[in-house]
Amino acid sequence: LKRLSHYAAFNVERWFFPFVTKWLDNLAEQTLEWVANAVRADTFEPPAPSDDAAGPAHSTSVTDLFSAIYQQLESIMDLGWSNDVQNAAFFQKFSKSVNRAIEQYCDALGTSELKPDPSTGKQQWNILASSSKQSNGPKDITLESCVKLCNIEHAVKKLEEMSKLMNVANLTQTTRDYRATLAPMRRKSRQKEEQKPSEDDDDEEVHGAFKVQIAYAENIKPVTTAGLANPYVTIRVPDGTVVPPPDPEDLSNAVAPTTMMGSAGRALPAGGPAAAAVVLNGSACELARTRVVYDSVNPSWDETFMLLLPPVTRLDVLVYSRNMLTSDELCGRATLDLARHTRLRRKLSDHQTHDVFTDADPQGRVLLRLTLEGEEEDVNFWFRRSRERLNRTKDDLVRALSSR
Repeated sequence: LKRLSHYAAFNVERWFFPFVTKWLDNLAEQTLEWVANAVRADTFEPPAPSDDAAGPAHSTSVTDLFSAIYQQLESIMDLGWSNDVQNAAFFQKFSKSVNRAIEQYCDALGTSELKPDPSTGKQQWNILASSSKQSNGPKDITLESCVKLCNIEHAVKKLEEMSKLMNVANLTQTTRDYRATLAPMRRKSRQKEEQKPSEDDDDEEVHGAFKVQIAYAENIKPVTTAGLANPYVTIRVPDGTVVPPPDPEDLSNAVAPTTMMGSAGRALPAGGPAAAAVVLNGSACELARTRVVYDSVNPSWDETFMLLLPPVTRLDVLVYSRNMLTSDELCGRATLDLARHTRLRRKLSDHQTHDVFTDADPQGRVLLRLTLEGEEEDVNFWFRRSRERLNRTKDDLVRALSSR
């Protein structure tokens, strides 16, 4: 078709672009099925080694999951798309779907390893019977737990191989170059529509990639009868935060020059008119949540989250104590003021990592390591987020095994 269109002055990519985009959107909805099928069929036992060599230490679920992912990747690469910007948009959607699959797979691996036994409310780990799978070694560390660790290591390896195959660095540079060409037009459009005399006024709100490491807390408010707590931290945006609709000129909606134009002369998204803004409330405002540390008022989490912030001027840091019988109790609240003229915003503007102690009300403090990267969503962002989730799950599993 592409060869025929070359001689017939017919742009086949222009016509197939919305269909490929729709296929990638549907692909994102299939990730739950990928993970569910892979985990359901897995016994979490390594395959039997052959006579001449030792077999792999990982089980079938991680292999099945990445087989499904690679099959879709090959379909995208086989398109041979000539428009670099649109091609980068395809891989951006694909990498977001991969991140969703990784997130769900890590949740599935941690279901029986990282969650406490609800029947006790103490720091009891849901330990499966090891007699059927492991005759020697510690009875509280099963073969299944070790295989899950090997699965994570294999997933990290496959993710790195995929990154090299896709040439993520080149795709990311294409994205940044494209957005750099749009920046002057966006700035001029905002100034005209909002009648702002200064181009710096639109920097009042923070948005884009924001890296948060929740390190530890000190002197958390005790809430149990033993004078301790079961603390965990959540980071939220304020209720009523507005997530603006996708920019029709952004990379994910990049279209050929011959595409239909809107009434204002701007290219319309392939799927039709621009989507409406979304208002976040309740549980939708939560961006990150750490694991629970039981029986401590000086907990250490050391967990890293890669967040994609909507336009906000502050973030809420909440410390709760897990209660297995009633609702979780609030132990402390703090606010990160990210408005433009604040001291914290000025510190973060150098895009380096800064240690920030947040004083919780009524008592205690939490150490956060913050990096305001300022970049928008791209392929590299989703790969970094996937790697960090895998490493965080690995650390949690190792910590759980060590505690046993």
